[in-house]
Amino acid sequence: SVAYNLNTSAIDTAALAAAFPGADMSKVPFDVTIENSSVSVEGETLVLSPVTFTVTAAFNGKTVNVDTFSAYINRVIEVTAEQATKISTAVVVNADGSTRHVPTNVIEKDGRYYAVINSLTNSTYALIQNEVTFNDASGKWYEAAANEMGSRKIIQGRSAFIFDGGASITRAEFAAILIRALGLPADGTSSFSDVPATAWYTGTVATAVQYGLVAGKGENRFDPNANITRQEAMLMLQRAASLTEFSGTSSALDGFADADSISSWAEDAAKWSVGSGLIQGVNGKLNPTANITRAESAVIILRLLQKAGLVDVRS
Repeated sequence: SVAYNLNTSAIDTAALAAAFPGADMSKVPFDVTIENSSVSVEGETLVLSPVTFTVTAAFNGKTVNVDTFSAYINRVIEVTAEQATKISTAVVVNADGSTRHVPTNVIEKDGRYYAVINSLTNSTYALIQNEVTFNDASGKWYEAAANEMGSRKIIQGRSAFIFDGGASITRAEFAAILIRALGLPADGTSSFSDVPATAWYTGTVATAVQYGLVAGKGENRFDPNANITRQEAMLMLQRAASLTEFSGTSSALDGFADADSISSWAEDAAKWSVGSGLIQGVNGKLNPTANITRAESAVIILRLLQKAGLVDVRS
């Protein structure tokens, strides 16, 4: 069985009103279509074949696709117990067969198993098995999180088996992981003067701006190749949470010896990140201006997805 939980309050009625001038939007009917897709999926081990979800609105003989939402909409696919153990994540399947991660909950309820796919867009989705193990993360504090983030196709290793958790991460790389984690398409065009149209991160940065996750550093610059600091990461994390139903909690920072070294623009985000249990200090310090590592990035972004209820807790 497949179910689609359409929260009509998440539909962009302003866009529909523009498409249907003079319509009473409360009376415009929506049509939901769920069908198996024949699109071929490149390089993935499928647990379940692709399924396409389509929502349309109709008025005066005109039909419009509804494919983006202001809140996460979930699609529930019943699976067998055996399939449930194999599912790493759902992916969006693009027309060319390429894929991208979308937040996925695998749950058991009353002895039945379900994959809950959470997405801000309508697309074709497939459930895949993708087990990743990074050899250099073995025995480290971040081992489980790194392997899960790799298996969910949110973060990539330096190679198939090397995670390089202690390395710093650039502003563009952090934005890319966050956009991928949230299941957003990275297909825009950036207007920052220091983000070339040909750069691998152009679409990522554009999407991050579109959804309010990032701002530049003044003079229309993004500084994509600079290492991201812990306080910059906290701010992006807080902005990302605003797209989800996780509101979090703020707390005082008195317990950290270096609390007064936090920049004023990051203070609220730091209080929120600590109070929400996403960021923990190191030896009584927050180290706000220190570079965040790949391992720390993987852990805090996975924690956000878990706390927002977008993915099940495995690690």
